Parts: sequence; structure tokens; C-alpha cells
Amino acid sequence: MNKLFPPVPEGLTALEDLKKELGVTDETEFLTPELEKQVRWKLDLHLSPLFALLSFIQYFDKATINQGASLQMNTDTNLSTSQFSWLGTIFYLGYLIFEFPQNLALQRFPPARWMALNILFWGLLLLLSAFATNFDGLVTLRFFLGASEGSNTAGMLILTSTFYTAEEHAQRVGLWWSMVGLADIVAGLLGYGTNFINTPYFHPWKWFFIFSSFLTFINGYLYWFHVPDSPVNARFLSTKEKICALLRLRRNQGGMINKEWKQSQFIEALKDSKTWLFAFFAFNHSLHNSLTTYGTTLIKGFGYSSIDTTLLSIPNGVIEFFVLYTSMYVTGYYPNTRAYTAMFWVIPSIISTIFVITLPSSNKVGLLLSYYFSQCITPCLVICISWVNSCTAGHTKRVTTNTIFLIAYCLGNLISPQMFTGATSPRYIPAWIVIAVVYVLDFVVIFAIRIILAKENRRRHEAALTDSEQTGAIEVVEGEKVDENVALKGGADGLRDLTDRENLLFIYPL
Repeated sequence: MNKLFPPVPEGLTALEDLKKELGVTDETEFLTPELEKQVRWKLDLHLSPLFALLSFIQYFDKATINQGASLQMNTDTNLSTSQFSWLGTIFYLGYLIFEFPQNLALQRFPPARWMALNILFWGLLLLLSAFATNFDGLVTLRFFLGASEGSNTAGMLILTSTFYTAEEHAQRVGLWWSMVGLADIVAGLLGYGTNFINTPYFHPWKWFFIFSSFLTFINGYLYWFHVPDSPVNARFLSTKEKICALLRLRRNQGGMINKEWKQSQFIEALKDSKTWLFAFFAFNHSLHNSLTTYGTTLIKGFGYSSIDTTLLSIPNGVIEFFVLYTSMYVTGYYPNTRAYTAMFWVIPSIISTIFVITLPSSNKVGLLLSYYFSQCITPCLVICISWVNSCTAGHTKRVTTNTIFLIAYCLGNLISPQMFTGATSPRYIPAWIVIAVVYVLDFVVIFAIRIILAKENRRRHEAALTDSEQTGAIEVVEGEKVDENVALKGGADGLRDLTDRENLLFIYPL
């Protein structure tokens, strides 16, 4: 069992062992700007491309179903509009049922190894999907696809917090989530190309699943052999760089992976108001997600042909790619701008959705452009999914909070496809009205979270100023440096498995 799932070293023990290996006691030489930059560059070089690839494949899978609707899949498998909706719902039912067990497994086993096994199983299911002949076969495979994909987002969040500091989370999560746009672009181009494939008994949608499964198998292999579970067993880091990586995490005050399930942290997560605010956001926001599954169907409903629809889905991916990279840049280089950036992109989404509802059917171009710009909302989920991870400390608490967030996300996605019924086609106006309300609530909830966290940061800052013994990790409050003396004095708590409530040196990113 240890060969299959080798143990992950604990943070403080690993740090002391590495220092003994080099025969040093002074830690200051391991936190120089030059060495930190070198470590961060190596992490980005070895990890970020693999996280991005997994995210790309995850969303290419959604685009596969979307494009399949215009590539004879519904005809070949005799799918009705209602049954096609259930393919979206059943995926998230599998995701929902297995999300908590998946998160427990991610804590119990090395996360990269567990993710690799799930990715390989996922690839097998995609391959089998190419040979499905009816609704029963597709709906069964989609259920288990949801179950296997349940480790992806949670696992990437755990690994991101294991290697990167809180201020680096938003930019890195934004990088791999920007693959949403790229997946739409590639799927649109591939969908257009496969329209011209003429193979007897093996129609174009089947080639989509074959290609997707091939990419997934490659990614599973890469995760098994090339993604470490902590800085300590990262083969691409030298001993000196591993110490620097651990000290960066200690300064972050977020702790490291801990295999012990702590009931106190679990209960604290349930009692924490921000857990449920983020969960409500996840549920509410995901109600609009069937715009991805129904993308080509919606465009076709505006009056475009099936073959034009495959190409017209590409600009949607370009817009998503642009808004995500813009958001990633802003949140990465300007402290405490996560909430404001997310709220900014909600505004054009609300306006565009109102246009989709009110424009006449004769205005094909106006409807199409409004549909494109309604997707400006994409950065909100990316920002919040990294935000909830960055403002939660304690491994059991982080796993629990992420699980609740993703369960809420699944619940919304379960409902979302059912808003698009055959009776309201081709414009689906009732669904668009719900989506407009969803966007307004997104804005309100994000603003409320920021107000609550900023208030707590001010309270901790004021408490720290009155306590002469606290010299630790209070770094940023409302974008201003408070204390430069971080991590090296009183900073051991940063590698202990303390929650954000237990460690009063923890400051919430905004």
C-alpha cells in the first residue's frame, strides 16, 4: 500500500529534517527574494501546465456533450430534449454523491496519486461513451464520469495551497481555469472539422469522445509520475529550494497537508459563516452553468445552421479566455482586489442577459453578441473558488469547506439543465430570467463576503497592535503592509495544522 500511496511528510518534521541534512540552523538565507523567485518559477514550470491541462480536459468534456448535440449524437442515440438535459443533471448527481468520499480520500491518500487513478478511470469512461447507442448507456456513463471528476477541482485546490502562498492562489487558479475558454475554442474548431468526417457507423461525435479520452489517459499518466504531493517530495527542487518552499508556506500561515481527521476543525467549518456564504454563492452561480451544455443549442435557436453553430461557439471561448486572464493579472498584481474584480465582471453579464431576454428574434446578431458577453461572469467562480481556499486554514477545515462549496456547486448544476425545457425553446426566456437574477445575487453575496472578512482583518490588526508579543504573520490589511517581520519569529504556527480562527496571525485575503 505504501508503494501505491507513499506517505506525505508532515511540514514541521520535514523542515527540521531538511535543515539537519544541510547542517544549518539559520533560516534567513532560505527566504531571499532571489531564491523565492527561483522556487516559484520551478513550481510554475512543473505544476501549472499539468493543472491547466487537467482543467482543459475537464471542460473539453463538457464541450464534447455540447458539440455532440450538433454532430448527430442526439439522433444516433434517440435523445429527446428532456433526456439531453438529464445527461447534464446526472453528471452532477454522480459528482454530488461522491464528492465527500472523494475529499476524504484526498486527505487520506497522497492527493496527486488519488487524482491520477480517478483521471485514468475517467478516460476509460470517455472511451466507452463513444460506443454508447442509447440514453441508458450515456446516462450511466455520465453518472460515473461525475463521480470520477469529483477529485479534480478539490485535488487541484489542495495541491495549490500545498505549494503556493495565499497571495499567489488567485493567479494560479485563474491560469488553469482560463482553460475553460481554450476548451471552447478547440472544441468549436474540432467540431467544425469533424463535420466533414464521413466514416460509416462511426459519426463525428464519436471521434470527439475518442480524442477526449486520449488526452485524459495522457494526463492520468503525467499526474501519477510527475506531480508531487508536497514540496518535500518534489524531485525538481533541491534541498535548499525545498526549505524555501516550506518557509513560504509557514509565512502563509495556512499549514500543510495533514492526514489526521480533526473533528474540531470539521465542526468549526460548519459553524463558520463564510463557509455558508461561499456555499450559497457556489449554488447560486452554478444555476447558469447549462449555458455551456446548451451553448450550440442556444445559438442554433437564434436562427443559425448546425454547421455555423460549431464555429460560432468559438468567440464565446475567446471572451472567457480574455476575461479570465485579465482577472488573473489584476488579482495577481494588485493586493486584495478579488471581490472588486469579480463584481466588476458581473455588471456586463447582467446587462447582456437583459438584452437576450428583450431583443426580438429577428435581431440574430444582437442576440448572439448578448449571449457572448453574458459569459463575462466566468471569473467570478474562478476567483471565489481560489478565495475560499485561501481564506481557510487547517487541513480538515479546508477539506470540509471545499467539500461544502463543491457540493453546493453540484446542487446548482443538478437544477440548471432542467431550466431548459422543450416547451420554452428556442429562446428559453424563463431560463434567462432566472440567470439574470442569479447574476444580481452573485454581486450581492461577493460584496457581503468582502465586508465580513475586511471587518475581521481590522479586528485582528487592532488586536495585534496592542499585543507586543505578536510579531508574526500579519501582512496585508486593505492592501497595506502592516508588519515586515514575518515567519521567522513566532512563525512556526504557519506549518502547524491550525485553522484560520485558531491562528490569530492569519489574515484573510480580500
